[in-house]
Formats: sequence, C-alpha cells, structure tokens
Amino acid sequence: MTYKNGDPRTRHLITNQLIELDGDTARSRCYFTVLQRATGHDYQIVVGGRYHDRFAKVDGSWRFTEKVIQVDHLNRIELHFAIAETRSTS
Repeated sequence: MTYKNGDPRTRHLITNQLIELDGDTARSRCYFTVLQRATGHDYQIVVGGRYHDRFAKVDGSWRFTEKVIQVDHLNRIELHFAIAETRSTS
C-alpha cells in the first residue's frame, strides 16, 4: 500500500466492539470508521465498515488467526492512497 507523500493522514475509529471468549480462542466484531485530513481539506470519512476477527492464545499471548474486513462505505480514497494508473495489455 502506498500513501500519498508517505503519510496516511488518517485516524481509525473502532466502535461497538463485541468480544466472545471460548477458552483459548475468541471472536470479535466491531465497526470501523477511517477519518482523513488531507492537506487543504477538512476531516472527512474515507471508509467505513466492519471487522470480523478470530484469535487464538499461543504461548500466553493472543494472536490473530483471521481478519475479515467488510467495507460498507467508500468515499474519496484517492486522497489517501496513491492509485496506480490502469494499464492496457492490448
């Protein structure tokens, strides 16, 4: 992933997190909202969605075993990422 000017200029907000424990495994669901303040622009929502994660306890530490990202809303992402030009192979 390449950021414009090497700086993502974002803040990730996690809300309504639910964690379900089952021994040495766990599941988590939450909403995420990514705010961005690109140079010359006000703060705006870039992307919003949900994370669905699974964890396992390994040697006493919790580790991700799965991360699913569901994007529900996508706005002006071009101010956040450097988007590669489309190339024709013909």
